[in-house]
Amino acid sequence: MLALKSIASSRIGRTLLQLGVAITSSLFAFFVPFRIPFISEVLRHVRPQVIFQITSALGAALVVVIVGYFLVLRLLSRKGANSGNLAFSVGFFAVSGVLLGSVFGLNSGAFLQTTLEAREAFRSAHMSHRLSVETELTQETRVSVRGAEFAVSKFDVAGSYHRLEVGDKASGWLATVGEDSFLLAQGDGVILSGTLSFQGSIPNLRLESIPTNLGELLIPDVEKHGKAGLRGITYHEGFVVISATDQFVDRLGEPCWVTSLFIATYLTSHLDFKPLYRPSYCPRGHELELLESGGGLIGLPYDLRSSSLEPPLILFASGDYRDRPAAQDPSSDVGAILEISLANGSSQIIAKGVRNPQGFAMVDDGTVWFTEQGPEGGDEINKLTTASSSSSELQNFGWPVSSYGTHYGDRLQPLSPLLKTHQDYGFIEPSYFWVPSIGPAGISINPFADSRRGIVVASLGETPKEGDMSLLFLEPSDYSSDRLDLTDYLYMGERMRDVTELRNCILALGDDGSLRLVEEQPK
Repeated sequence: MLALKSIASSRIGRTLLQLGVAITSSLFAFFVPFRIPFISEVLRHVRPQVIFQITSALGAALVVVIVGYFLVLRLLSRKGANSGNLAFSVGFFAVSGVLLGSVFGLNSGAFLQTTLEAREAFRSAHMSHRLSVETELTQETRVSVRGAEFAVSKFDVAGSYHRLEVGDKASGWLATVGEDSFLLAQGDGVILSGTLSFQGSIPNLRLESIPTNLGELLIPDVEKHGKAGLRGITYHEGFVVISATDQFVDRLGEPCWVTSLFIATYLTSHLDFKPLYRPSYCPRGHELELLESGGGLIGLPYDLRSSSLEPPLILFASGDYRDRPAAQDPSSDVGAILEISLANGSSQIIAKGVRNPQGFAMVDDGTVWFTEQGPEGGDEINKLTTASSSSSELQNFGWPVSSYGTHYGDRLQPLSPLLKTHQDYGFIEPSYFWVPSIGPAGISINPFADSRRGIVVASLGETPKEGDMSLLFLEPSDYSSDRLDLTDYLYMGERMRDVTELRNCILALGDDGSLRLVEEQPK
């Protein structure tokens, strides 16, 4: 006890006490505003990077407090340190901490609230009226890759859905409609119609919103800040199909998160969506994760599995929502690839053992490739085989028994061992995989490949040297048609969410809401 009193009465003790009070009061005041219901709801799913930026600003404020502390302490020391001086300095820094923490906390919450209100105004207007959306060509670059030269044009989109500002859901998804026309489905349900044209050699993108009834069909979480959102879009045989986060209550009264499909006849004047398909399985577990929900879509010109489904057909990728055992349950329609009939919504599972499949591409020889996001490492591209080239059994890609990745935090999961081989356990080996992860998302045929058997993949992540924030080009291996070789990549400087072929060019969507057009230049 005497030792504690001695320390408290020493200069070092007083310094530690005063700094402790300043830091504690700052942190307390900083987090109090986040307990306000609206702000806490806004920040419930905010990205770690945003929290880091805010707390970094708070740290800078604390540095100011600490510097000021030593200045005041120096003045106090000239008069002699006593209990009165100590009480004054502790009180001074407690008040300073409260004021600074409150300013940063409230300003951060107010900024997010303003951002969400602006987005809601945009969403409300563009989902109910056909309005032009301004695009601006802001950057043009030339890139040489293995003797070929590419022009990359960046277009900023007014009112674009920016992932960093309004939650962790995807910025949007692309679908080609015609040679020079496309659809852009933004993360919170706004659908834009786009057209590519050229004035001489200068490209131009024209965007208009298409009024829809999605505001009546989608759950409220889709339009809010957070992880629920649109997961994919495709155009096929005159229909537009989207996938989106959905929720229903099972017979036990428990809420179930799934990814559902909605369909509309394609009209540029409006899109009247109707429910098409909802998974019947309810994902369970204490780790449920909305961002591991899949959602990839593509139209099929023929039936991959010789099923009895009524055409036209699409492929749909259903993630496991981190209910890992469900990915190996043959009766579960999550953690699965399904064929869906657009005529009546009937379905057939054709593959299992997937975690978070993002997109599909069908190349000219009929091969279907899809991207799969692994855990920490183990991202994959896989090949779907047709009924004529395999048995009628379900194709199984191994998750969560086999994977070249590891669980987040390297935690052990007894039912999900992530064995480092697929073939030895009767699963299909990935055609290509990445360790560490790059976050493969959208995928499309590569219009620049001579054989038109190559693909281009949009990568997320934030580490460029690993292949993140890029468009990656892959070709079938010379050694096996089931394997791919990574041949080239184009660094885009932004997390790339989706990619599609358009007029012998590549159109890509960034998570900042911008669009990039990639053209191969004549030699």
